[in-house]
Amino acid sequence: MSLRETLKLAFLFPQSKYRPGHNLYILFNIVANNFIEKISEIISLDKKEIDYIDENFNKKALYNRELTIKRNLTTDEIARFEVRNFRYPNAFIDVRYSRQNKYPYLFSHAIGYVGGVSNAQLNEILINQDKEQKETLFKYSGGFLIGKTGLENIYDKSLRGKFGKKSYEVDASGKFLEEIEFIKPKNGINLFTSLDLGAQKEAYNQMDNRRGAVVALELESGSIVTYLSTPSFSVNSIANGMSTSEFNSLLEDENKPFFDRAAQGRYSPASTIKPAIALYGIKEELIDWEFSIDDPGYFILPEDQRIYRGWKEGGHGTINLNDVPCLQTTKLHACQNHIIF
Repeated sequence: MSLRETLKLAFLFPQSKYRPGHNLYILFNIVANNFIEKISEIISLDKKEIDYIDENFNKKALYNRELTIKRNLTTDEIARFEVRNFRYPNAFIDVRYSRQNKYPYLFSHAIGYVGGVSNAQLNEILINQDKEQKETLFKYSGGFLIGKTGLENIYDKSLRGKFGKKSYEVDASGKFLEEIEFIKPKNGINLFTSLDLGAQKEAYNQMDNRRGAVVALELESGSIVTYLSTPSFSVNSIANGMSTSEFNSLLEDENKPFFDRAAQGRYSPASTIKPAIALYGIKEELIDWEFSIDDPGYFILPEDQRIYRGWKEGGHGTINLNDVPCLQTTKLHACQNHIIF
């Protein structure tokens, strides 16, 4: 199986890595009714793991796919199982790769997350590569992964890569005897973004998990260097297996961590719009830098006579563009760089 490539931030910083781990699996053709009870005698399973098994058992059994019982076994757990594995012919331990993001909460909305697929989606993907489900092995701890949101979703096909192929000579019982053909899988492409790790960290720390968003651009190119929505969520938990109850708790969270406030939130621009309007007026020669107004502290919209009040009681009095601090720097840049709207 090919490895899904990772997205890289500015300065070639890798966003995710794949970590190998020993996981315990079962196959459904000969699974015992009391398997979980028996296996718990040598490998402890917590409530989260048992909930995951209960929720996914029937779905995996329908297509005779393996089901993860426990991830990242310790050496002691591996040893306890191996000396007793004759009791559990339907179970096996195998090395699988879990997708680990070094900063699981930092880029949840910008880069997005990956997750499992439905059997219909998986079947379509395999058919497009001339493969069959029953002949396909997956080396991710969460099975086959696709991009669900963000850049992971937009560039999913490019990041995903293509399956390889191994053909074996087998005996009458189906036992592999000798490998007769090997076609190497093709990994996905690397995708480079303009997101800056340092700027993203600073925005995340300043937001302190409050509801809101931060977007920052690099002025010369217009590249997005910071794209943050908070509160956030762990992309590692979703990519490597999460129970329905855990996922639903995120969906039902009153702070709505899945809501991308940077793209979907509707917020007043407040005073950040003023330099743009002022410079537009100068460009179109509607006003100049000496044009002044008398600010009484409010503005009446002519159409409906509604009163909009400023933050300073009594207003700022007579004022022009040279008196506005946020426009002093803007004026300098406008003269030097010929800002065009």
